[in-house]
Amino acid sequence: MNRRSLIATLLALPLAGQRAVAAEGRYAFELIDGGPSGDGWLAGIRVKLDPGWKTYWRMPGDAGIPPEFDWGNSRGVTNIEVLYPLPKRLRDEGGETVGYADEVVFPVRCLAEASGAKLSLSVTLGICREICIPISTASAIDIGKEGSSSSESALVARWLEKVPPLGEPVRKAWAEAPDLLAIELAELATDIFVEGPDSAYFHAPVFSADRRQ
Repeated sequence: MNRRSLIATLLALPLAGQRAVAAEGRYAFELIDGGPSGDGWLAGIRVKLDPGWKTYWRMPGDAGIPPEFDWGNSRGVTNIEVLYPLPKRLRDEGGETVGYADEVVFPVRCLAEASGAKLSLSVTLGICREICIPISTASAIDIGKEGSSSSESALVARWLEKVPPLGEPVRKAWAEAPDLLAIELAELATDIFVEGPDSAYFHAPVFSADRRQ
């Protein structure tokens, strides 16, 4: 249950051709061009937060709002995939949440027409301190042609390195009790983030001595 107060949604819609959207005193948001990558294209969803504020991973924890991304107004772009950098566990009087403090860039992979394409995003994010504010905002950029900023490309690449690689880290998992999940790992781990139904959240794990369970 979300134990924070939700206050009115802040809505910030861009002017035509505008790339970066609104800083409301607590955050700044922009869609940035990451440049070509193999046969596709990279972009980044950049969120900068004031000190003490945070936003959330796709499983936000005891309280919080997971991000929602809508690419419906994009043109000449297919196979859009949002990637999530490794989050942190954040604790306060409201409980334990999972997300990002200060800044996060969600890398985006897509295919873009070589003649040029428009990547258009409408996003809902939760940003929190003592209160949790759901923010709806939007941005659009032209992609698919050479000429992306080297600093933006480097920023997206840096956050792409923080995305956990695909693999099979779990050998087996079983329920030791209705509210207790046991996991046998294929390799050592310092933390485990478990995704499940929206109503289920797994707190920080308690490891065995060899850190494989």
